[in-house]
Amino acid sequence: MRMSVHDNLAEYNWRWMEQNEIYHKAAKRFGLSDSVFWIMYFLHEAGGTLGQREICAAMCVPKQTTNSALKKLESDGLISMSESASRRCKDVSLTDAGREMAERTAGRIIAAECRTMGELSAEEQEEFLRILNKYNKILSKRIGEIK
Repeated sequence: MRMSVHDNLAEYNWRWMEQNEIYHKAAKRFGLSDSVFWIMYFLHEAGGTLGQREICAAMCVPKQTTNSALKKLESDGLISMSESASRRCKDVSLTDAGREMAERTAGRIIAAECRTMGELSAEEQEEFLRILNKYNKILSKRIGEIK
């Protein structure tokens, strides 16, 4: 029996929340807040340095939330912040201690993600990403049409 569009949407939302909980539990396991975990994740992925604006965009959370987490990381000696070339936002870089912590936390999660994605065939990976991208573009358009 085919599921209705509403049932499929409910299933998708359930799975999305389930995935968020997987990452939340991972952050908690490492003793990190979700915001700190994701900052470490994106800095690790970027090779250790990103602009403050890029971190905010990648995290999709309010700038204030990101900045609070950045201040904590800086006071803990895990990142340093410096003027960027544009001078409109700061560059955020992992310190040596931050690199070690990012490898121990985000690096292990990224490795698990890679192993997980690798269990899908190349065709499944492409299809998964193609459909998710298409869904997000259409959803963004539809929500933008709401008055």
